[in-house]
Amino acid sequence: MKIIKKVFLAIFIILILLISTITLMGYFMYHNAVSKISISDKIQEIKSNENYTNIDDIPENFKNAIIAIEDHRFKEHNGIDLITTTRSMLENIKEKDIVAGGSTISQQTGRLLYFTQEQLFTRKVAELFVAFDLEKNYSKDEILELYTNIIYYGDGYYGIREASLRLL
Repeated sequence: MKIIKKVFLAIFIILILLISTITLMGYFMYHNAVSKISISDKIQEIKSNENYTNIDDIPENFKNAIIAIEDHRFKEHNGIDLITTTRSMLENIKEKDIVAGGSTISQQTGRLLYFTQEQLFTRKVAELFVAFDLEKNYSKDEILELYTNIIYYGDGYYGIREASLRLL
């Protein structure tokens, strides 16, 4: 019985060290990104684009559809949806592959602002830090506005205005 306890303790310590290392590396990735250009400066840069669309000019049905498809608890969480994240982690463990994502609109916005699509745990942690910053400093409408203006809509179109003009 003592050996089993020691094995579990060793596994627990290794997991804590691994999680701590990934979190620290993610924080450094985040810090490096926002030290090059702050979130507010990055957002100002995006807003200066001639195709930038104000949230008031986006149809309510479209905003509701984005929220329903991408993050149906968007209005309730503070940047991370623990239910969706847990579900996707369990699904990925079960499949032994990354088959499900659990990113909120705020996390996706953080990734789109600073990071690549590369599947790394450290990048996921870094995007969480950006998401928390966004949630702390911007309203849900401002985050949704930003998201709709930088998301890829397909066929080479980024942002709602560019996609709507090209798809007509």
